[in-house]
Amino acid sequence: MFFDVVSVGLNSKPATDETMKLVRKLTKLQHLDLAAAQKVTNEGLKQLEGLDHMTYLRLDGTSVTDDAIREYQRTHANVEVVR
Repeated sequence: MFFDVVSVGLNSKPATDETMKLVRKLTKLQHLDLAAAQKVTNEGLKQLEGLDHMTYLRLDGTSVTDDAIREYQRTHANVEVVR
């Protein structure tokens, strides 16, 4: 089933904050690669808050700030965030 997806690669794709609203529906997601998705911002990162199975998040090349990443990591210490 679509919602059982555990890994998504949107690197170098036209992913946006709106895309993250769709990604957050993948409740079993563990691995998300957003490298070079420049249109993903702090707002997009906030959309991922409820993904409790996440273990890896790649954000290099996005517009997500270091402050937003630190805030995310405070509540998601088990997630390896690559910047």
